[in-house]
Amino acid sequence: MPEKRLNIMLSSIQTNERITLPVNPKDIEIKYEKDFETYDILNYGKIFLMSNEKPLKTRLSFILPENDEIFNTNSNLVYQNLNGGILAEEEYSSNKAVEILIKWAKEQNKLRLLIDDELNIQCFISSFSQILRESTAIKPCVIELIEYKNPSNKTINTTGIYKRTPVAVPEIITMKSNDTLYSLANKYNLDFKLLAKNNAVKDPNANYIGKKLYTEGSIN
Repeated sequence: MPEKRLNIMLSSIQTNERITLPVNPKDIEIKYEKDFETYDILNYGKIFLMSNEKPLKTRLSFILPENDEIFNTNSNLVYQNLNGGILAEEEYSSNKAVEILIKWAKEQNKLRLLIDDELNIQCFISSFSQILRESTAIKPCVIELIEYKNPSNKTINTTGIYKRTPVAVPEIITMKSNDTLYSLANKYNLDFKLLAKNNAVKDPNANYIGKKLYTEGSIN
């Protein structure tokens, strides 16, 4: 039975660069943790009291294919060129994706991680590693991310997913350069699957400049 194809996107909030993964990672680990404070009670011993919730940690293993031929229309790669402009690369390249991820890991770059309907958080890369293997053109990669906690944003305790501030949703959205149905759905808190279905869009990660998207019936 074929595995479900997940829509997983990492995007830079500062530069609008983004990587939509062409394949499902080998492993996706989402870690929820809490702090515990320890107290010594006379004639009783140590007790542990639950304290604050820690930032969510996410680990994606083997996130890029070893063969660039796997890249297809379901994947997307938008990066910033030397002049500061945004370019969508026609020939998808794992090497270019690695270059972007290394840059994000080295800089204080706030990202947004989207995994279908499962996760939508702001985060930073805490570590990025390439596994070196003999006779492999593209090295398997592992990325670890830690949630950015904004004191002004409350989270849903059961999931740790951000409850975004409601935004005004226009009845019609005209797609501009670098817009995708997926990114617009995220911006306006819409169900991207319903938005795609209602507007006959097959690839939510593709750019259709000038296309009008009707939002009725797509609001979460």
